[in-house]
Amino acid sequence: MIVILDIKKLRTSGIGNKFISLFRRSSTEREINSIDGVSVLNIKHRYYRGKFDFGKIYPLIKDISDTVLCEENIIPENYPIERFCDNTLNIKLMENFILDILGEFPVNTFRICVHDPLAECHEFIEALFSFTSEITVSTEMVCFYGKRAAAYYNGTGGTLKIVNTPDDLPPCDILICKNKIDTVPCQTKPTFIFTAYKPDTNFYGKIIYEYIPYFPDEYRCIAPVGINRNYFLCALYSLCGKNSLDKLIPEICISTGGVLSKGYLIHLINTEKNTESEQQNPKN
Repeated sequence: MIVILDIKKLRTSGIGNKFISLFRRSSTEREINSIDGVSVLNIKHRYYRGKFDFGKIYPLIKDISDTVLCEENIIPENYPIERFCDNTLNIKLMENFILDILGEFPVNTFRICVHDPLAECHEFIEALFSFTSEITVSTEMVCFYGKRAAAYYNGTGGTLKIVNTPDDLPPCDILICKNKIDTVPCQTKPTFIFTAYKPDTNFYGKIIYEYIPYFPDEYRCIAPVGINRNYFLCALYSLCGKNSLDKLIPEICISTGGVLSKGYLIHLINTEKNTESEQQNPKN
């Protein structure tokens, strides 16, 4: 069962309402919805003053699940329960999104680099060779990728170049990061960076980190209002085994510059590429 904790502190305006709120009690509602073998317990808690007391909610959860969907910093450290934060589906959606976008351009349009420390993207890299003949990967698993390089070449004709660290990556148009981005090597100068984790700061360029598909109709009746839809899909995928969700192709992405439709991102990529081409080949 998926457990969702929706916590909100209700704010009142006006002196009279603020005074009345001093005497209002917190309220908790429980609702269970089920479909296609998935049950969702949605706990809504509303309070007016002070700090949220997790101890009042914990008895409703402890015998059901040790993982809860909720906002960050809701669960105190001294409770044997964790906030759900598996990002596996978002990584799959990122891969689908990138492959879909690359399909809109001629082969070998872009210089592509991948940062994959633990060699978790080797199947995705093989798929990338449908759109480019050369990829550079930075990884700690040099021996693994050394063996894969021969398989890539025999299967796709593509060349994989391997470096040890992101600092060794060459200049590129697209940088794909398996892990959360802490810094970007200045020599790569990527126009677009794709990752599956929100960066702490917007330290460079256009960083795209969340990928939003059309929400499947079959799960609309159990999707809670107070929770991010993609966060909920990640739980369906990781906790409930809804593996078909990793076939979804996102139509919207979220970047450090805001929300972008797939079509507009393709327009931006095309514009950047044309501008680069004009700078390299100025007209007389």
